[in-house]
Amino acid sequence: MFPDRIERLVIDDDLGGLVNDTNKTIQWFLGGCHAAGPENCAFYASSPTKIEAALDDIYDSLRSQPLPVFLNSDLYDILTYDDLRSITMVALYSPSNFPRLAQKLAELQAGNATTVFELVYVFQYHYIISGVGSAEAMAAIECGNSDPFNADASVEGVYVKNQFNLCRNAGGAVYESLRRMEDSPQASLQRYKGSLVLCKPRPALMSKPLTGPVGAANTSHPLLVIGNTADPATPLAGAKKTSLSFPGSVLLTQDFPEHSSINTNSTCTHQHVAAYFANGTLPEEGTVCSLDAPLFLTSANATVPESPRSAS
Repeated sequence: MFPDRIERLVIDDDLGGLVNDTNKTIQWFLGGCHAAGPENCAFYASSPTKIEAALDDIYDSLRSQPLPVFLNSDLYDILTYDDLRSITMVALYSPSNFPRLAQKLAELQAGNATTVFELVYVFQYHYIISGVGSAEAMAAIECGNSDPFNADASVEGVYVKNQFNLCRNAGGAVYESLRRMEDSPQASLQRYKGSLVLCKPRPALMSKPLTGPVGAANTSHPLLVIGNTADPATPLAGAKKTSLSFPGSVLLTQDFPEHSSINTNSTCTHQHVAAYFANGTLPEEGTVCSLDAPLFLTSANATVPESPRSAS
């Protein structure tokens, strides 16, 4: 809002094709599980293809026959296909979630749905206490930049329309991305369109909503843009597009599965971000950073779920 006061700006979570890279992220999970071996990945099989087949079998089973869950004598529920899709989607936001996801999938494969369903509550609780109001901010931004909510319209239709507003230049690519998300068992449209329900009771919208395009021919200092090669929510294509919209900016690529970069486990990324903020030094064009440790290195029992940031 005050560009003249900005000396340094890092942009990540760049919305371009929304979930174009969701299945890339699941492929990292499958390949990482296989590479880690049965000692470090509870959902291990003799090839990534067989791990994927086992995951698909679980999805197919839950689609036709949801499983009853008894957490205690007073709390019971049903684990559904959509529940597992949502759990998987949230877990893909950070590789630190992968070991625990694999453990829960193995338990579900063995017929134990209780511990898997616990993740629904764990992710939601962790999301609430770590969001620090960001969920409210997300709703305010999305609703404020949206057309009036039509009570007769489907939430999905409203979401697609609003994404057109927020990413007008992406146009049909956003719509096609949403279609692929709804068809993919690894991605959950519910995760993204749920916040639009919050728009219905809002009494007023912005008088001049942001419709784009976003960009600037000149900035007070070149921007640093960060993107991941496999991001379940905001793909690398979005980061590339953002960088092109700000001449002089540099794109730093993280070559691993993750959403955003704020909690990344990459010394390479941290060093480049620190140098940029400290003295304005940008990484070389084409710089690619990797994780400090292989996927599935940590114990599944020690893994704390990373909940999705509301910026997505």
